[in-house]
Amino acid sequence: MKSFLVFLFGSVVMFSCNENDALRNEELPQSWKLVKMTGSFQGSETTGDEMAWQETIVFNLNGTFIKTRVRDESTTSASGVFTPADPESGNIIVLTYNESNILRASCSGDLTEHLGVTEDGTVLYGTWNACDGPGLEYRRID
Repeated sequence: MKSFLVFLFGSVVMFSCNENDALRNEELPQSWKLVKMTGSFQGSETTGDEMAWQETIVFNLNGTFIKTRVRDESTTSASGVFTPADPESGNIIVLTYNESNILRASCSGDLTEHLGVTEDGTVLYGTWNACDGPGLEYRRID
């Protein structure tokens, strides 16, 4: 049953993507790196090694993702499934984690995290800053 659900989700992902999607199926897998963090007040932007942590998200062809964070020489990973961005519904990628974890950068109390996508598809940005979390900006690295 689980294999069937993975196949079904992958099929939906393959046929629901369009030309403007940041995560087009023909370009998967993709790796994205956290490149900028912003705080809630002006001038609180950090980049590179100055950020509180380093982070990557890998989006796989089968509709899964792995997020990895390095902070204070400790590496933490989490995984789940993603729903690609849809320009008609606001260019939001939804990450649904397999379990609760500290990597989920979200305002919601569930297992989801939402990432916005710029119109040109070159930047993913977190929505955690809407509830006082840091603003997170990711750029594709592969």
